[in-house]
Amino acid sequence: MLYELGLQAAIEWLAETVQKQSGLSVYVTGNQDDERLDTGRRVFLFQAVRELLFNVIKHANAQNVQVQLSNAPEHVTIQVSDDGRGGDSLTMASQDSDQDHGFGLFSIREQLHHYGGQLTFESEIGKGACATIRMPLEITV
Repeated sequence: MLYELGLQAAIEWLAETVQKQSGLSVYVTGNQDDERLDTGRRVFLFQAVRELLFNVIKHANAQNVQVQLSNAPEHVTIQVSDDGRGGDSLTMASQDSDQDHGFGLFSIREQLHHYGGQLTFESEIGKGACATIRMPLEITV
């Protein structure tokens, strides 16, 4: 799906799958034009969103999660926000080993660094958490 329909369609499919399997309500908003993303960046962003959703399921005790996709002229931003317990759930998630899914938060940060991007977290106890991926675009010809 990622290769045929693009990043946004693949993330929407992932959201539906996670919702069916976990009962978590997952909403995808925004518009991601991935024509300017090379294949490696698309695959990476899909894997990163999948890992962030797994961490919400595993640690946040959330009912709802929103994945917001946006473009700017020079970068793509993806935010994964939940209405879970916040605070310590991020600490637990950031300590996950890559053994769980083969693509933990440490890997996300390392690969984002390779692409010139960053992963940031905001959280408040009782008010959920928000992970933001920001990655520069690589224009393909």
